[in-house]
Formats: sequence, C-alpha cells, structure tokens
Amino acid sequence: MPAKKPKETKRSSDEAVKAKTGKVWAEWFKILDKAGAKKMPHKEIALYLYEKQKLPAWWCQMVAVGYEQERGLRQKIPEMRWRIQRFEKPHHGGAAREGLRGVDR
Repeated sequence: MPAKKPKETKRSSDEAVKAKTGKVWAEWFKILDKAGAKKMPHKEIALYLYEKQKLPAWWCQMVAVGYEQERGLRQKIPEMRWRIQRFEKPHHGGAAREGLRGVDR
C-alpha cells in the first residue's frame, strides 16, 4: 500500500512568508497567540499586524487568514471544481434564452 501524501494546503510556504515578513508561519502563530488573537475578530487581527508588527496591508490579511485557519477560527475554502455544461445555440430566432430556462438569477 503506497504511503499517504502529506495534506496539501493552499497557504503560502514558510519561505515565501519569511521572505516578505521576516518570520515563518509558526512564529506568526506564536506572536498572535500571545497577543490574544484567538478572541479578536479578523479586522482587529489585521490591524494589530499592521500597527504593531508593521506588516504591509496585503500581508496583514494573509497572515490573519492563515492564523484563523490554523486555529480553526475560519473555515478553509475547498478548491472549487467548476462544472461546465454545453448549451446548444437555438436554431430559431430570438430564443437565445432557451438554453437557460429554469436557471435562477
């Protein structure tokens, strides 16, 4: 039986985070735990990272979301799989909506 692959996440790598923020994920999680972020709303976590940790705005959001996901405070969004249906073009005039009948708007 083949070995199980480690669970993949869509989160940025430690190397990428460290290159842009100076710290890896585990360091950010420890800092945010110490700051009491488990009890903070998202906006407050991001503001803490911006004002106290001096992160750029984009990275404040990235680190805050990564923290919330790691601590179970935010649901991870599964990878979307889109289903594409082929609609035949109607052969009669003016009935282009025929293929969309029954679709909610």
